[in-house]
Amino acid sequence: MQRICDYFQIEAAVEIIRRGGVIAYPTEAVYGLGCDPLSKNAVKKILEIKGRDTHKGFILISHSFDILRSWIQPLSRSRMDLIVSTWPGPITWVFPVADWVPAWVHGGRGSIALRVSAHPVVMQLSALYQHALISTSANPQDKPPAKTVEEVKHYFNQSIDYLIEGPLGGLSNPTEIRDAVSNEIIRTS
Repeated sequence: MQRICDYFQIEAAVEIIRRGGVIAYPTEAVYGLGCDPLSKNAVKKILEIKGRDTHKGFILISHSFDILRSWIQPLSRSRMDLIVSTWPGPITWVFPVADWVPAWVHGGRGSIALRVSAHPVVMQLSALYQHALISTSANPQDKPPAKTVEEVKHYFNQSIDYLIEGPLGGLSNPTEIRDAVSNEIIRTS
């Protein structure tokens, strides 16, 4: 696994996530905001600082599908083989959500978006944390996503608990989103 920021940053960010904090970190195309999806207060904080509608739901990310598997309803083996073959990578898949997942994560929609990221920072965070992470673009509603540390600071200043500085993954737009059941493209990259 390529290391693009020092281990101290990753370790500090994971400790903040474990304590219910919100972090900002580089992803494939933009900076993201993240937290523990099971921390209702942390998720609420992200919703508040972004001005985000509670019914939108969030993307969950990890370095491994094994960590994300319990968040979804099972699909056919052939369907899952196709999806898993696209990971790690810049495709987010929307699945039927598992019954136990709190509504504050999926927005009451009956579906949940998952991505196994190939971005080194995300992979390092997830590998150390060993749980799914919320991932949403670092921007207030109706503003363009932050692509620099300066933009993250401008948008959120003291509202986030930690900022990992590092390069973006090279995509010009946020990741493609597809429906896991129909393969329909919901958002192009």
